[in-house]
Amino acid sequence: MAQPKPPPWSRSSVLPPSAEARAAASSVSSRRLDHAGQVVETLEREPAWPGVPTAQIDRFCRVLDRTCPNPSGPAEHLPHAAFLAAAYASAATARPVDPKEYLA
Repeated sequence: MAQPKPPPWSRSSVLPPSAEARAAASSVSSRRLDHAGQVVETLEREPAWPGVPTAQIDRFCRVLDRTCPNPSGPAEHLPHAAFLAAAYASAATARPVDPKEYLA
């Protein structure tokens, strides 16, 4: 069986930056000058915590690459889809719709 073609995105684009890059980004400052070119205000960028979405996006990419198992499947998302379908039906009819009707 042939190996699947690699995806068009690069996982490296969603990985967190290196420690050096984070340190450089955390020390970025911005200066506001007046019309004469004198510094009026200096703003320092506060260090930020690493983003949780980065790890989630990386995990999602690994699932798509099939290098990591998918922890859930379509069955886990049926209640969400039923809720959305009921919301659209309710908006269209201006009446309450029970999402459980879509799960039967």
